[in-house]
Amino acid sequence: MNNQNISAVPPAPSVAEGVSQYVPDAQSAAQPAQSVPFKYRAQIREIVKCPDEPHFTSVGVGYRFAHADVGHDGNYLPIALIQPDRKLHGQKPVGECCTGWSLSMYTTLDALQNRVRKAGAYAPKFLKRVGDHFIQIKLTPACGVHTDINDEGHFDFFERETFNGKNAVVAHGKMKL
Repeated sequence: MNNQNISAVPPAPSVAEGVSQYVPDAQSAAQPAQSVPFKYRAQIREIVKCPDEPHFTSVGVGYRFAHADVGHDGNYLPIALIQPDRKLHGQKPVGECCTGWSLSMYTTLDALQNRVRKAGAYAPKFLKRVGDHFIQIKLTPACGVHTDINDEGHFDFFERETFNGKNAVVAHGKMKL
């Protein structure tokens, strides 16, 4: 990854030149991770098998679209809260779909950027909505669970109540497209 456009999140002393990183406080809870309820549990309780066969978080980090302002609330909210009228795959309202209550993430920055490249002519409108920056988020078993990772490196991440996305940011920067 070319690191020259990564902007500041509170810097740590042992960071490569041009990269701003920060190691957040541990995302741990006093109770075992599996017993901590999911965020948005009232909404997902109404959806059958949501999340469907979740996996304990093992990816280590996730990459997510973000706005230039690392603190922008939209960087850390599921699509069901950002665009409640949106329909997924032309069918149900996003709030009635399990994926609507997750955070969309990718395993690598390249996979995230490839998503934009595949959007083609729709990309400018897409980037205006989701942001043309990225955040790298540290994920531990205490943070939540994720779905299977697809062939494009995408997964849905279901947050535990104790997870604070803003505190889990490891890096933030402008994507190279």
